[in-house]
Amino acid sequence: MFWAHSLLIIASLANLGVGLIVLLRNSRSILNRLFFGQAFSITIWSITNVLYQQVSGELKYSIALASYAAAAFIVLFFLLFCLKLSDAKIKSWQQSVLIGMGCITAIFSAIPGVVAVTIVDNTIITNAFSLILYGLIIITYLLAGVIALWRAVGTHRGASRARIRIIIASFSSSAFLGVILNLVLPMLGNYSYVQFGPVFSLLLVGGTAYAIVRHRLFDIRLVVARFVAYVLSLVTIAAVYSLLAFALAAGLLQGEPQTSLTREMVYIFLALVLATTFGPMKNFFDKISKAIFYQDMYETQQVLDRLANILVSTNAVQKLAHDALAILQKSIKADYIAIYLISSKQVNERHFSVGRLPKNQDTGKLLTEIAHYNDIIIVQDDLAAQTSHLYRLMHQENIGIIARIETSKELIGYIVFGYKSSGNIYTNQDINLIRIASDELAVAVQNALRFEEIAHFNETLQAEVDEATKQLRESNKKLRALDEAKDEFISMASHQLRTPLTSVKGYVSMVLEGDAGALNTDQRKLLQEAYASAQRMVYMIADFLNISRLKTGKFLLEPSTVSLPDLIHEEVSQLTAAAKARGITIRTHVPVDFLVMQLDETKIRQVIMNFIDNAIFYSNSGGDILITLSENDKQVILTVEDNGIGVPPKEQASLFTKFFRASNARQVRPDGTGIGLFMAKMVIAAHGGEMIFESQEHKGSVFGFKLPLTSKFKKRVETTRTKARQQ
Repeated sequence: MFWAHSLLIIASLANLGVGLIVLLRNSRSILNRLFFGQAFSITIWSITNVLYQQVSGELKYSIALASYAAAAFIVLFFLLFCLKLSDAKIKSWQQSVLIGMGCITAIFSAIPGVVAVTIVDNTIITNAFSLILYGLIIITYLLAGVIALWRAVGTHRGASRARIRIIIASFSSSAFLGVILNLVLPMLGNYSYVQFGPVFSLLLVGGTAYAIVRHRLFDIRLVVARFVAYVLSLVTIAAVYSLLAFALAAGLLQGEPQTSLTREMVYIFLALVLATTFGPMKNFFDKISKAIFYQDMYETQQVLDRLANILVSTNAVQKLAHDALAILQKSIKADYIAIYLISSKQVNERHFSVGRLPKNQDTGKLLTEIAHYNDIIIVQDDLAAQTSHLYRLMHQENIGIIARIETSKELIGYIVFGYKSSGNIYTNQDINLIRIASDELAVAVQNALRFEEIAHFNETLQAEVDEATKQLRESNKKLRALDEAKDEFISMASHQLRTPLTSVKGYVSMVLEGDAGALNTDQRKLLQEAYASAQRMVYMIADFLNISRLKTGKFLLEPSTVSLPDLIHEEVSQLTAAAKARGITIRTHVPVDFLVMQLDETKIRQVIMNFIDNAIFYSNSGGDILITLSENDKQVILTVEDNGIGVPPKEQASLFTKFFRASNARQVRPDGTGIGLFMAKMVIAAHGGEMIFESQEHKGSVFGFKLPLTSKFKKRVETTRTKARQQ
């Protein structure tokens, strides 16, 4: 049975080699450790089965006990490996129970007299009950592991699902044959085929190797490359050293004694050859093994650093995409890489690529099919070839990987990778690089698109602004023409109305003075109202004319010596009748002895009259008006305070603009013009003063002005009108 023993040895070495490679790949990974534990247990089990056939007596009995214990550890590590690989949700106490039962089974099976009772005539005698219990535990652990993997098939996708299926198939087949040959038949007293059970562990090794190569299980190709480099280096050095030793021994050492100087010199020479050639030889085979097993090697961080420099260096979508794809293609060595933007209205016109794109690629069909998948990364090798339409489409278009380019709020597009130029599959390193790069590209491309949209928007906006400006200029021309026509009309109407109004006012004044005979009380009252109305009309016409003069630049002050107390009393006397008719009291706080000023009397009179007139009309019956005149070292201050309707807060800012009237004022006095306060502000500003205004809606207002004092105004005099009032 030399060939059977050879297969057992090969199976043992294969299991141990794969287990070591997986462990060296990542010794911190629990999954890798569990796989190594399983592989090591299978190796021990295989070796004990080889030795079982070669020895006899008590040693055979001890080897049999070790074989039972190794088999128990195999199923324990297998179950834990399956639970970890399938991401099964198991509580810590449940896991502790499984580990404890497995260890107890292995320990008790290795105790003489529990499972294997003794050995008689080179044959193991077992305890039937213990062997059945042992077998049930073995089968239970195997079935539990397979069931955990089987359930995971429905929850995993792609390469993960394919790896699980391969492990189920390979381990189930090897375990089934192992249980039949090494458990069931021995229970029936047939130990003739136990040596063949471990041979079928090659099925597990083969399945694991296929999952490693085809579906990136453990991603250990770099470790394989290094392992092969060391093996080839050692074999080559050993062969060269042996040949040299043989040649030298045949040529120089023949007949030389063991302690001769020549023999020692040869040994020293061989040691020097070994020491000086091992390093270069290892580097040579390291390069060869990497070229064979890992020819697409690169440093991920260096690639990401170069990519980051590109992404932050430009806002142009085309340059950004092209340079980024060039870096990725150089590193991954794909036939082509393309970016398809779906945020653009014209998808087919917004794609960027490097490399050899397939001819007549059906982009629309590809993007429509991708839309049904929510995976961040779609790897062709992970798709089921028999059932996936996307797999066939990717195969037809020579696409190896598709990655989504999306932010947390928006899908930007997709990045498509062709097959690798070397013919190798995409490794976990490639996929991790693509995942990170797609995230960085998503942000960079989104920013570039926004910048592009803003630039386009600015161009469109500028064109619209230019067009709107053109239309506005034309409208302004028309408005200016209308404004000029309006001003011309107001000026003409004002001039035409001023003459008859002056006549009306003069005749009414003559009648009031008794030139047409005595008047009774009612006649005098009516004529006084008519005179006051005519006076207001004269002031209003004067305001209109002043506005026209403002437009033409002819608004000039005509200063004269003016006594503000006299002017205030005169305006109050003219408006007292109107105030009494509305039940309003006018009070004055005006000094008798006051300075005279150089002012435009007509225009200042209009301002004061306007303040008092507004206070009368916008105060409720029973209201009170207080007129105050004062001075300090710098200015003269006049205020007219009422407790009327006030001005709404939102409208106060516009109160002194031309033709503006507050909403509550329009309700109280619909016939107002809205030019009195505007002209008051113009007149006071022309005198170098400033307006006073305070108001609270429904509580009243304060209107007034401040006029600056100059040295020529500070001489206090008593005017004729002041003396007359005192007398």
